[in-house]
Amino acid sequence: MNAYELEQIILGILLRHPAQIVRVDIRAEHFQDPTHALIFQSMRAAAAAGQEPDVFGIAERLGRQDAVAIVASLWKDTAGSVANLPHYCARLKSEARARALSELLAEAAEALQAKTTSPDEVAARLIARLADLDRDGAGYAVDAKSWMAAALNQVEAVHEAAKRGGIVGVPTGIGGLDRVMGGYHKSDLIIIAARPAMGKTAMMLTSAYRAALRGRRVGIISAEMPSVQLGLRALSLAADLPANVLRTGRFTDRDFHELAEGAGRLQALPIMLYDKPACTPSDIMMQAKAWQLSGGLDVLFVDFLTRLTPDEADVSRTREVGKMAAAMKTIACTLDIPVVCLAQLSRECEKRSDKRPVLSDLRDSGEIEQEADIVAFLYREHVYDENADPKEAEILIEKNRHGPIGKVRASYVAEKMMWGDRMAETDGDRWGD
Repeated sequence: MNAYELEQIILGILLRHPAQIVRVDIRAEHFQDPTHALIFQSMRAAAAAGQEPDVFGIAERLGRQDAVAIVASLWKDTAGSVANLPHYCARLKSEARARALSELLAEAAEALQAKTTSPDEVAARLIARLADLDRDGAGYAVDAKSWMAAALNQVEAVHEAAKRGGIVGVPTGIGGLDRVMGGYHKSDLIIIAARPAMGKTAMMLTSAYRAALRGRRVGIISAEMPSVQLGLRALSLAADLPANVLRTGRFTDRDFHELAEGAGRLQALPIMLYDKPACTPSDIMMQAKAWQLSGGLDVLFVDFLTRLTPDEADVSRTREVGKMAAAMKTIACTLDIPVVCLAQLSRECEKRSDKRPVLSDLRDSGEIEQEADIVAFLYREHVYDENADPKEAEILIEKNRHGPIGKVRASYVAEKMMWGDRMAETDGDRWGD
């Protein structure tokens, strides 16, 4: 049976059993023959208008002189059982996917031959379009039974994790933060923002390292620092040595032993790094998808949002940043992973007596707040007051679609650029540890 015959069989079954038209998960775009696509679209339109899609009604919608003969032939002459309709529809979607994939590859080959676009850009666009194909195959409509079954499964998973003293999401590396958020959750966009020198990259590496220690596969996109610089910071964490020791080379034999052991631990961890300068959201999608296909990906860190280059330039920087934030959320949903994206804050907070940031301080775009599921700010009083305890730090959760907002007290060890826990009372809730 070729594609043309398959489409005829499906349309014939739907004409004989019109109630099935609202139950099949196919669309007009899945049909290769334009006339077949138009017939299916007409049947859907009739059903949406509350009419039963019969031969004469569909023929009238087609507006062709030979429409009655075409539709009547489909109704009368095609074989196929309604019991096999799901199988036929699945095959139709598979055929459509194969055609779309072939077209994408042909377009990519043509672009490469024309040499008007760089190979990296062609590859980035190709992987983004492939992700669109993946989403097209997903079933988005569910009934109440399936809906509640999925919700109860999630509740049960959370309950079982809580009984074991753990969490369902990817651990943040900060115990107090995990108790508030339950870790980083699938499909969430988490924005971690701060002014310079507050420890954004250190927070990212702390979370990435501790998540990897627990077996989670971690991807890091670094648009700010090259891999060597990040490697030195990560080595400082793993070896528990001050970062300046690694830069100056002034370490003892014992320090060298710790460095070797730390490097060994890091090498064995499932952490992947991509440090292309000025990378685009399409670059990130391409790399994250590649990591997911080659072994899995549990969480993606992006350092940082405003260092990315938009796929399409805009005269408004605000709109550019908004589109890139939306792209990060799309990556989270498409790959079903948490995306933790660092962001800069404007100088507005430094003009206030209380320099703790608020949502309006997010730099360049209020759309960052709109796209994010969670927005957390990092704050260390010592940055502004040298008499303050240099180890005291705060994580201010200003937006949380899934739970409370508030302050988590934490600690920051500047010489090792490492975040940690600190026990504290916060508005009646004990959030730190």
